[in-house]
Amino acid sequence: MLINRSIPYDLGGESDISFDAGGVSARFLIPAKYITHALKSERRSTTEAITDAPHETLDGLKLLLVEDQLVIAMDVEMMLAGKGAATIETAASPGEALRKLANFEPDAAVLDVNLGTETSLPVAEELTRRKIPFVFATGYGDNIMVPQSFAAPTIRKPYNETALARALNKAIKQAGR
Repeated sequence: MLINRSIPYDLGGESDISFDAGGVSARFLIPAKYITHALKSERRSTTEAITDAPHETLDGLKLLLVEDQLVIAMDVEMMLAGKGAATIETAASPGEALRKLANFEPDAAVLDVNLGTETSLPVAEELTRRKIPFVFATGYGDNIMVPQSFAAPTIRKPYNETALARALNKAIKQAGR
């Protein structure tokens, strides 16, 4: 049900899944603007070659997650908690994130760049003003939306638990926290 609804809703594509006695059959039509052709090594180079390191933890950290896709947000929350984050506040829009920041002081943040018709750049500006480190997350090649004035690490979706923790630790270290 989730895939069947999310591809048309989130991407404007089509999906048809049937559960027959002989097995599962699926057909997906995803608009070309969401498809990229890149080798894995090329993709990693655009994400600052963040490599897996199983010892990366987020023990006791308070984190802000700005992600407009509920299922992705829930998955990232589980990843962050699995790496030891103590508190994870999640917001689906820049406005909601800024409201949460009025009463919440995170140690760091994860910002999905593209939030539907909005971006997380206003949140990045506020975090920068407060000297709170953050990581940008991009999908569909939208890293061009990140102004170079932000010195934040950028990771690509889909998320990798260890790469995410490593990027957050890098941002925290860069900020001198």
